[in-house]
Amino acid sequence: MPRRERLFRFVFWLEPYGFLVLYGYFFFMFALSFLGDPNPVDALYVFDQTILMIFIITRREAIEITKRPMDCAIALLATFMPLLAVPNSGVNIIPETACIVMMLMGTLLHIFAKLSLRRSFGILPADRGIKSGGAYLFVRHPMYLGYIVVQVGMMLAGPVAWNIVLFAIIWSLYLWRIHIEERLLRRSDDYQALCIQTRYRLIPGLY
Repeated sequence: MPRRERLFRFVFWLEPYGFLVLYGYFFFMFALSFLGDPNPVDALYVFDQTILMIFIITRREAIEITKRPMDCAIALLATFMPLLAVPNSGVNIIPETACIVMMLMGTLLHIFAKLSLRRSFGILPADRGIKSGGAYLFVRHPMYLGYIVVQVGMMLAGPVAWNIVLFAIIWSLYLWRIHIEERLLRRSDDYQALCIQTRYRLIPGLY
């Protein structure tokens, strides 16, 4: 096996452990905040990231993985950066109940997308088999849409300057990641068929 491919396989093997370490720090910071000021929005955000951690740990081996270092860096940053968010300010822009409903909808959407993929989920851009049913009947990247809805709900529940900047960067990374993934997956006839079946990438009727 070429040295570069061995390196990428090592990164693939290491990524869940890196996520676990960062998740531990994230959970500790939110737990401290929650003990001082119990907040359902923060609890929902922790739950959302915990779901992601479970799927990362149980993901399956890829059929074909990207060989571009920049692609891997974008994917890793887009996955890990949400763990750098801080607890919300508690000064909500819209009613807290609306924020909670929004976050629940976003969480359910990306869980539905992950269940549609079954174990074909991962961090690095890769071909783990094309799935065309479930959430993928509506948009080609429903998981990212779910993440964005959760993050918008988190911000509206109590804007923090750090989170606003952080999420803006993350959304840019999601768009970049979509481009990277589609460049790889379009080599597959099955994915080209999915593009015909499901026209929009992220937002129905818009993009």
